[in-house]
Amino acid sequence: MKRIDVDGQTVTDPVDEPSVDYRTVSPSYFDVLRVPILSGRSFADADHPGSDPVAIVSASMAKRFWPHGDALGSRVKVADTWMRIVGVCGNVIHDVFDGVNVPTLYRPIAQAPAEDVSFAIRTAAQPLGSVGDVRRAFDKVDAQQPIFDVLTMRQMLSDRTIAMQYVAAVMGLFGALALILAILGLYAVMSYLVAQRVREIGVRIALGATSADVTRLTLGQAARLTALGLAIGFALALALSRFIEAALLGTVAADFRLPLVLSLMLAATALASSYLPARRAAAIDPIVALRNE
Repeated sequence: MKRIDVDGQTVTDPVDEPSVDYRTVSPSYFDVLRVPILSGRSFADADHPGSDPVAIVSASMAKRFWPHGDALGSRVKVADTWMRIVGVCGNVIHDVFDGVNVPTLYRPIAQAPAEDVSFAIRTAAQPLGSVGDVRRAFDKVDAQQPIFDVLTMRQMLSDRTIAMQYVAAVMGLFGALALILAILGLYAVMSYLVAQRVREIGVRIALGATSADVTRLTLGQAARLTALGLAIGFALALALSRFIEAALLGTVAADFRLPLVLSLMLAATALASSYLPARRAAAIDPIVALRNE
């Protein structure tokens, strides 16, 4: 993080000085990583050490420091260098532990050389299959320059989020167990409720109700009860998913499809739990049912 000064804006709280994520990149950086330029322009070869210092800011930085204006053309200062903003790019999660929408300022590497450099290479072939070509290209420039930590973007993300993956696996296991217990409990409860109505079913059959009538009535009542429970559960699931999304720093987006699929599974379980006992109850002799009661 780098402390910055924004032209025309005064720091009112010295304890909370404005700072942003600071990165130096090449002109092709945004194209290679598919980071969109939302307004203005990207860096170019003309942005060399002898030209006017320029910068590109993320959309989150533009929104934070220029909420009611346009960041393009404004000036910011890092260390002792004033630079003019020539572009606004999309937000990027550079570190999952920093959260999302961290204000970021990019400088052209020609104007702000860095001691440590990482290269991002996009290829149409298998990424690791191109390592030999990359090494030969580096050798032509500097044969003594070591190349290390060669990883695909997928591997890099996997290594960086390995702790979250373990947490997700444990949460998934507990979620699966909870789903199994919910299905078993739902089946037991619905079966018990239908079994408690054997006498009522016997009376209805004795008065002329058919098996289809009894089954339809039982399923209708079960469906209404199930719909009420699922509506409440679905709303709570969406609310909790938002909470989990915030707890995981926004790296996992809340998706309504998973609660919807689970709701459909529970609905099918509830209807099956009602249908099978209702069919059995509708098939019994009403005299036997009334005598047993």
